[in-house]
Amino acid sequence: MAFTNLDVNWLEFPKIASYQQSGIPLTDTKVLDASGEYYAWCGPVHKAGTITQVGFTIRDLVADGDADIRVETLNSSGQPSGTLWDTNTEVTVSLTSADDASVKWVTLTSGASVSTNDWIAVKVRANASSTPNLRLRAFDIWQAGTPYGVLDVGTPSSDLVSPPIYPKYSDGDLVRTPQPLLNAPNQNQFFSNAKIVGNKFRLPFDATVKGFWLNADINADATFRLYDSDGSTVLASQNVYYGVVRAAGDVYPRWMIFDSDVSLSANTWYRIGLVSGSATTSYISKTNIPSGYTGLTNCWWIDPDDPYAACYHTEASSGTPTGEGDWTDTTSQVCYIGVIITEISEYAPYSFAFIRRGGRMR
Repeated sequence: MAFTNLDVNWLEFPKIASYQQSGIPLTDTKVLDASGEYYAWCGPVHKAGTITQVGFTIRDLVADGDADIRVETLNSSGQPSGTLWDTNTEVTVSLTSADDASVKWVTLTSGASVSTNDWIAVKVRANASSTPNLRLRAFDIWQAGTPYGVLDVGTPSSDLVSPPIYPKYSDGDLVRTPQPLLNAPNQNQFFSNAKIVGNKFRLPFDATVKGFWLNADINADATFRLYDSDGSTVLASQNVYYGVVRAAGDVYPRWMIFDSDVSLSANTWYRIGLVSGSATTSYISKTNIPSGYTGLTNCWWIDPDDPYAACYHTEASSGTPTGEGDWTDTTSQVCYIGVIITEISEYAPYSFAFIRRGGRMR
């Protein structure tokens, strides 16, 4: 069967709800005005290729100067290591008043060759010999997780806002980032090494899945798993690391890519869930599906009685389920965890209705 590639507009299923606790989203200013200060984008890349350009949003330039744009490796703390990804994956650019209130694009001296799911740091650094007074504009969302920012104005620290830095491949594709949640749901469901928590779902068409999204308070290294319809066969798994992309007691969204794409079949039940690497309790966000709910317009949950697409809460009391009998479903709730769809079968019945009603075009 032929597939339609959603390269420009990926689908997140179930659809992520984006809303803010109060007020409106604000912009946050990152000031780089001393030699060596930097702000960095840190996270995974969604495909193999060569990153040749970097863009960054300038709020204003108080004083002209130079900025070093660098693609680096990450250290064990999840911060820029100071080591270039490849030889010459950097460039120094002069900044003037003409760059005020703009997105500045630069081409690296040599491109950074990356593989799917590589974690990189893309740094904007105040140059040592010609230091600017540079102010970057970041989107100060309520929560951010992956990718995340690292700000160093003396000591590097995680900066949980949406980084205003945009790595671009040689084919013109930007490194993908998720739409962040602007507020946490009002309920959480715990999981540990003895309990898997997530969603049971089905799609109305054949699909290719590249990765997953989730909103969780992860207090120990955890693993995401995608299970086949038998409830025991693992189709894909990915580590979800505890560390700099979260703060104690807070819930942050994450967006991660599988090492290999996974093919899913239409009208087939699958399960996705998180299991912890230790007995330490972690939490995944969840919410109630309104009683008697049948409409899908402008909402992210899916009615469990919908004949074409469905998604609702599921959990297993064992960290290694052996079949359907080890799972318990709750059709009145849904967890904030889902898959990222990059291809759907052409001419599949209800495909466009699904996109319009329950999926979200990126």
